[in-house]
Amino acid sequence: MRVGLFRALALTLFVSTVLVSVGQAQAAPVRAPSTSPSKPYVGAVVTISGRVSTKFRRTVRLQRWSSKGYVTRKTTTTDSMGRYRFTQTAAASSQAFRVHAPALTRSKKRYASIVTSSTRVKGRAHSASLTIPAVVRPGTTFTAKISITRALAGRTVRLQKRSGSSWTSVATGKTSTRGGVWLRTSAGSLGSASYRAVVSSAGSRPSITSPTRTHQVERIPVATLRITTNDGSPIDSREDYDRARMVLDPMDSGLPAFDVPTRIRLRGNSTSWISVKPPFKIKLDTKTALAGMPANKDWGLLANFYDRSLLRNTAGFEVARRIGMPWSARMQPVEVTVNGKFYGLYDLAETVAEGSERVDLPKGGVLLEADSWADDDPHFRTDQGLQVFLKDPDDEDQAFTDDVAAQVQVAEDSLYAEDFLDPETGYRAHFDVDSFIDWYLTNELMKNLDSNFNNSLWMSLVDGRVAMAAPWDFDQSSGNRRGVDVEKPTDWFLGRNWITEGFDLSQIDDPRGHWLIRMLADPWFQEKVAARWREVSPAVRGVPAYVAARAEVISGAADRNFAPVASGGAGQPLTLTFIEQADSTVLQGSWVAEVAHLEGWLTARIAWLDQQYAASQP
Repeated sequence: MRVGLFRALALTLFVSTVLVSVGQAQAAPVRAPSTSPSKPYVGAVVTISGRVSTKFRRTVRLQRWSSKGYVTRKTTTTDSMGRYRFTQTAAASSQAFRVHAPALTRSKKRYASIVTSSTRVKGRAHSASLTIPAVVRPGTTFTAKISITRALAGRTVRLQKRSGSSWTSVATGKTSTRGGVWLRTSAGSLGSASYRAVVSSAGSRPSITSPTRTHQVERIPVATLRITTNDGSPIDSREDYDRARMVLDPMDSGLPAFDVPTRIRLRGNSTSWISVKPPFKIKLDTKTALAGMPANKDWGLLANFYDRSLLRNTAGFEVARRIGMPWSARMQPVEVTVNGKFYGLYDLAETVAEGSERVDLPKGGVLLEADSWADDDPHFRTDQGLQVFLKDPDDEDQAFTDDVAAQVQVAEDSLYAEDFLDPETGYRAHFDVDSFIDWYLTNELMKNLDSNFNNSLWMSLVDGRVAMAAPWDFDQSSGNRRGVDVEKPTDWFLGRNWITEGFDLSQIDDPRGHWLIRMLADPWFQEKVAARWREVSPAVRGVPAYVAARAEVISGAADRNFAPVASGGAGQPLTLTFIEQADSTVLQGSWVAEVAHLEGWLTARIAWLDQQYAASQP
C-alpha cells in the first residue's frame, strides 16, 4: 500500500513537472518581430511583422513598453500560416514593442501563450522650419524661406496660408539639394496673417509640416518722387528730353531712397497731351536700380489717367505674371511732384526693353512693337496693314529693317495661306505658339481695348519665329469702357472678329480677322488655349484679392490724387472730362467705388472664363 501510494505521488509529480516545463517553453520569448523601414523618420509609418509557431488563425496583440509594463496598443488576427502585421507611427523617442499571442483552446487542444522578444523603433529627426518677414505691406510680394533637415532634392513644398479654420496653398516649389526652398507670394489685406510649409512625402520620408509663423500686414506710406528740371522749365515735349534731377523720399515705405540725374520727356500717345497728369519717360545716364527694381536706364511714370481705380495696369501685369509670361513690368506707387507742382499718384515702372531683367533675347533677337501711332524708330508695314517698329536694335541700316520686315511677312503670310493649318508648313512653323497663348489669355481676361492688334503689341523675332514678348497698357480695359462689350465681364473680346461686326478696333482690316483670330480658327490652337487656362486658372483666381490688397497700400495716396488742389490734393478728376465720351466711358463716381467695381468685374470675368474652358474639357 505504501509502495503504491509512493508511486502515485511520484507519477503526479513527474506529470506536473513536464507540464510546467512544456508551458514555460511555449511561453518563453521567441524571435522578435521585424520592422520596416528599419531606420524610419519621425512620423513615418512603420510595419511590425513576424510569425508565430502555430499555423492557424489566432489573436495577437502588439504591446508597447510603458512605466506600467507592456500595454496592448493594437490587436489583429494572424493568417493561416501564423503571420501577423501591425503598423505604428515612428516617434522621436525609442519605443519597445513586442507581440503577445494569448493562450487558447482549439479543437479541445490547449495552446499556451506566445510572447516575442522586444524590438525597438526610433524615428530619425526630420523637420521643416519657415521664416517670413515680420511686417509686410498689403499686396506686396515677400519671400518665405523653408529649411528642411535631412535634405532630399525634388520634394514638393507648399506654402499655405490660414483662412479661418482651413489652409490654402499660395505658392509651390521644389527642394534643392540642400533641402531648402524659397517661395514668393503676395501679402494679403491689413492685419495678421499666418503661414505654414507642408513638405510632401518621398520614399520613406513622411510628409512634414512646419510650425506656423505669423506676420503683420500694415499700411506703409507711399514714397514721394520729386523731379526738378535743371533750368526749371516745364516738361512738355514728347520728342526732346529735359535734363533733371530725380529724388525719391521713401516716406517710411520701405523702398530704398535714390537721388539721380536723368533725362525726362512726355511718353504715351493719346495720354501724352493730358497736361493735368501726363505720363513721363525717364532715361538715366547709367543703369541704376530704382525703388528696389533691377538696374536699367529705361523707366516710366505711368499716370493711369483714364483708369480711375489707378489699378488696372497693376492687375494686368499681375495676371500676366500668374499666367506665366516670361516678363511683366514691375512697378512701385509714388506720389510725383515736378518743379514743385503735385501731380498725384503714379506708378514708377519698368518699361519694355531688351535685357536680362526685362525682355531677355538671345543674340540676334529683335524687339518689335506694333502700334498705330507714328514714331521715329525704324519701321515697316505688313501686307495686312500692321505697322511695326524696330525697338532693339534701333540703329541698324535700312537693309537690316528690310530683312526683319521680310521675316515677319513670311510669318504673317503663313497665317492667311490656304494651308495655314498644316502642322509642318503652316503658321506653327513661324510663330512661338505658347507665347501667343499666354498673351492672348492675359488680354482676353482683361478685355484690353488696344489688344486687337492696334497698339502696344510688343513682339520679338528670333531665327524667323515671331513671339509675343511682353504685356503692356491696360488703362482702358476690364469694365471701364463700353461700346464693344468691354464693360461686360462675359463674352469673348480679343477672340471675337469685330471686323465682321462693323467695328474698327484693329490695324488689320481683313475680314478673316487679325493674327489671333486666324490662330483661333485652328481647333488644335483652341484646345491648347483651353488646356493652358485650366492650368493657370487657380493662380489667376487670386488676382481680385491681390487688387484689393494693393488698393489698401495706395488708399491714402489715391485720396490725395483726387482731392482738390485747395486742400493739398492733385485735383485729378473722377468725373467725365472733355477728352472722354459719355457713351464709351464707364465711371463709378468715387475711387472706392472704382476699386470695388474692378474687383467685382475681374471676379466675374475669371468665373466666366472658367465656365467656357471647363466646357471644352474632353
